[in-house]
Parts: sequence; structure tokens; C-alpha cells
Amino acid sequence: ISYSNAEISTERINDFLESMLGSSKQTLLKLREIHYSADNKPLMFSIAYVNDDIIRFQVRKKKPLL
Repeated sequence: ISYSNAEISTERINDFLESMLGSSKQTLLKLREIHYSADNKPLMFSIAYVNDDIIRFQVRKKKPLL
């Protein structure tokens, strides 16, 4: 895997997620990711649920080169 693109959203936790993750939070961050090879071929798709009390993300926005 050379890089990944992730769509980040929130999801209300349901009984299944609560039992699988052992979390009583009301919402979790949901990452839908596509992982790519160095030659830009998609290799894998994943969904990750993140407790934002433990992990924090920062996003850097950069002006495109013209």
C-alpha cells in the first residue's frame, strides 16, 4: 500500500457496534478507505470506526499548483 484516500463521517453507534467495540459512546468517526499501490491501482477497501477520545486527526488543505 502506497497511500489511501479516506471519507470521514460520523455514525451513531448501534447495539452491534457497541458490543463489537466495547464502547458506550453515542457516535464514532467512520473512515471508508480505499488503499492504493504506487501505480495508483486500488488494492483494498476498509471501514474503520474510531473513538475520537483516543485518536485525533488533523487535515492539511493545500492550494493546488497551477
